[in-house]
Amino acid sequence: MLSAFIFVASLKVCGFVEDHNGAPLNNATVREQATVNTVSTDAKGQFCINLTNTESVLTVWKNGYLISAKKVRVKHDLVEEQVKKVVFTLSRLPENDERYEWLASLHSEMGENTPTHFQPCENCHQRITREWGQSSHANIDNQSLFNKLINSENIALPTAQCMLCHTPVSSKSVASISCDFCHKIIDVDSSDSLLLGKQRISFLKPQDSQVFFGSLDDVARERDSFNPLYKKSEYCAACHQGRFWKTNIYSDYSEWIESQYAEQGTECQSCHMVTAANYAADPHKGGVFRASDTLSNHHFKTELSDVVKAIESKVEFDNQSDGLSIRIELVNRGAGHRVPGGNPMRHLILIIDVVDSNGKPVQQIKGSRIPNWVRGNLPGKAGNAYGKVLVAKTGYGRVSKVNRLYPSPFWVNSYIESDNRLAPMIPAVESILFEPVQNGRISVTLLLREFYDDWLGLGEPKTTTVFFREFSL
Repeated sequence: MLSAFIFVASLKVCGFVEDHNGAPLNNATVREQATVNTVSTDAKGQFCINLTNTESVLTVWKNGYLISAKKVRVKHDLVEEQVKKVVFTLSRLPENDERYEWLASLHSEMGENTPTHFQPCENCHQRITREWGQSSHANIDNQSLFNKLINSENIALPTAQCMLCHTPVSSKSVASISCDFCHKIIDVDSSDSLLLGKQRISFLKPQDSQVFFGSLDDVARERDSFNPLYKKSEYCAACHQGRFWKTNIYSDYSEWIESQYAEQGTECQSCHMVTAANYAADPHKGGVFRASDTLSNHHFKTELSDVVKAIESKVEFDNQSDGLSIRIELVNRGAGHRVPGGNPMRHLILIIDVVDSNGKPVQQIKGSRIPNWVRGNLPGKAGNAYGKVLVAKTGYGRVSKVNRLYPSPFWVNSYIESDNRLAPMIPAVESILFEPVQNGRISVTLLLREFYDDWLGLGEPKTTTVFFREFSL
């Protein structure tokens, strides 16, 4: 083993990393905690690192092991001093135990199966649990459309499959997608598979020795480990990529793979987990100040209103004697997948109205119209709609009201008739010609709608105005 020397001039620390048998561990990451100052151990398990402070915490992590940490101090009045050996002994990850009971995120969830020594996540992570509590992950009650679907008298969802993503914990007391569920993940099958949700996930759930994975490799606790997967889009693929009857119903992940965001290394977390916070754990509970770009929010930024920020629009018009031509360009510049994403019932509706000086509608001569699949009183009006349109396969199951619907519900055996949702960075252009008009007004509206008008008795669909533009002639 190598003795460590500290030189005040350079604040250099050297040491040795071993496993529980004393064997050297190469390629282990040694970090001055909460900084970008890192080195890796060599083939003999040795390292040297120049610290940035006279008192620092050094952490060590290697794949397959728990994180280890030690505090290192340097005295200002010494030029050189031999100190005790800085030796890190890493513990291997424990074995999985199928008897595992999911742990509580909140004090209110703690029950008789919670280990007596365990404190819920909110005990130290109040910001994170507060954000998570506002998300759809925290509780099925926050999943408003999902609840409408499974509770509607007109709908018969295959709930066992739905629950693989929406309520994978399957516990009466613990939230549907809990902190413990997400931080026990060691691998995700992101292949083009028919498996759904929890079926795609590999966990490490030791019954008697807790371990939690995360996106930081320098957490100075005894039962934590780093998993690079937590910074990658593959982590999200289990529940945000789903094939039903070999049809790509949920396709956010595969759409991201096909985009330039994947080529650039802009992951799902880069947009959906951005935070300005500087602490993962609360300061009074041992939290360490960190750069905000190393931390994450846990609200996951999934509100439909975020589409407003994702879409860039341009409206141009030219009023001539042969007619009023209007050109509209829509570009998805804010999402690494098609917009709208997620549930295939979501769609955008572009509505273009032209009236003369008396408020009388001016007739459209050429150009796209809102298609029939939008339903309600909008089809046929000037404009367009952007969505993933499903059609039930003929001869599937018993003839029923649900199977006859157009567009088809995503939970019956369907195929994709069309998909013109806004792909990342690819402009969608509409050119429409109206009759000549001397004076009047043009209005252009883009709506985001959650499902189809009066669809399956779900009531009035939630509709968000992405933009409204008005121009005088």
